[in-house]
Amino acid sequence: MGLYAGANRKAAGLALLILIAGMVVFVFTCAPWLKVPDQPVRVMELSSQRLPAKAAAALAGPHQRFFGNFAARLPTRGQNYYAEHRIEGGAEGERIVRGEGGEVYYTQDNFVTAYLVLLAR
Repeated sequence: MGLYAGANRKAAGLALLILIAGMVVFVFTCAPWLKVPDQPVRVMELSSQRLPAKAAAALAGPHQRFFGNFAARLPTRGQNYYAEHRIEGGAEGERIVRGEGGEVYYTQDNFVTAYLVLLAR
């Protein structure tokens, strides 16, 4: 029985080593592709004259709901700071969001990229 106990212990150690090596490989190769990182999006400037007509029309109307910014893709502010405007006929990820401070953000791809809209004054 003592002979088998030593062999089982070695096999268990080897199995644990293989499991840890597999987890390390997974974390460094596959895990970054599983989700979009929760970090602020790089915001580019866009003049209001270049804003798509559907987005400009949505901005002129009332907001549909508050935008939670849970993934912190926009600058972090208080609860209900951002209001989302519905873009009629827009793509699924297309959004226009207005902050209480007057700033306006437009995205075509659910905030993978975003544009800070420079409104004419």
